[in-house]
Amino acid sequence: MRYTPGTPEYFAALRRKRRNGWVLFLIGWPLLAAYGLGLILILIGLVMLAQTKQVGFAATKQAKLNQERYDTGREARRKEIQEEEQWRQSVRRDNSVPQPAPVYETRTVVERVLIQCSHCGNRYPQGTLKCTNCGARL
Repeated sequence: MRYTPGTPEYFAALRRKRRNGWVLFLIGWPLLAAYGLGLILILIGLVMLAQTKQVGFAATKQAKLNQERYDTGREARRKEIQEEEQWRQSVRRDNSVPQPAPVYETRTVVERVLIQCSHCGNRYPQGTLKCTNCGARL
């Protein structure tokens, strides 16, 4: 069964493999004198120990990298939260929302002086010379 490197299950499997390697290595010595099987057990035990040492080192290194990535992400998030909290506190201290600049309206008032025709009563702007209705001089 394969486990993801750096997980607790993975390290437990490594410990079991290391323990089994030691067991085979130690059982192989008494059997070495009696049978040729002891040499095979010793060699298998040494190979298992060597594999767990190499794999264990790589897995430990990977676990440390994973932890560093996790910590870095956590620190970045903590920093974002602190910056957001500082911003909120500054807004609370100001207690005012920036208002837009006031808009000024300029109005120009033009007064027109109207004159009235003495014959027909129509009104015309000042400066008109003749009435357009009756033709009289204004």
